[in-house]
Amino acid sequence: MMPNTGPDQQVPEPRAAPDASDVARDASGPAGLTNQQRLEAERRTLREREQQLITSFGDRDMTSDRADQAQLFEGVRELQWVRDRIAEISQLLADLRQPQAQVRSGRIGTGATVDLKYQDGSQETIWLGSPGLAHAEEAVVTPSSPLGQALLGHRAGDSVDYTTPAGPQRVRVLAVRFAQLDNEAATSR
Repeated sequence: MMPNTGPDQQVPEPRAAPDASDVARDASGPAGLTNQQRLEAERRTLREREQQLITSFGDRDMTSDRADQAQLFEGVRELQWVRDRIAEISQLLADLRQPQAQVRSGRIGTGATVDLKYQDGSQETIWLGSPGLAHAEEAVVTPSSPLGQALLGHRAGDSVDYTTPAGPQRVRVLAVRFAQLDNEAATSR
């Protein structure tokens, strides 16, 4: 059955939860925005979608057929995904607000850009954060990965041991740079 709407009203149909590529594409936002601005914009959009979904649930006829019930189930799944993503973004925003303390201490945290030297002599610059927020040219290491977990709290000059499926590894932290927030930039070398 159709939701209870007037002839000129349309309730958005629930959609399947987006996959990771959709999130990465959507999170990139317009050029020139900081990670913080992109996250805040995405969170506003998700909160609007959350309200649309909740409203559409209230408009449903409870004596609906199986097709309507399946559609409702998909809407509930999307609502859960939206709420999980809002929570994730809120945590990322909280993490992005911490770099001022990180700058003073020089310690690696979420949002830091880190220059690494591996045991084989190769060097790499990584960004510690969510893949959906990185710039296209940045290699991303998530804070929950083995390397990400090992790097958290370390400083330039530290040697960091971590475990991979291939065995134990060691990297040396060459430099740590912190995210630009609201036109403030900081670097630690």
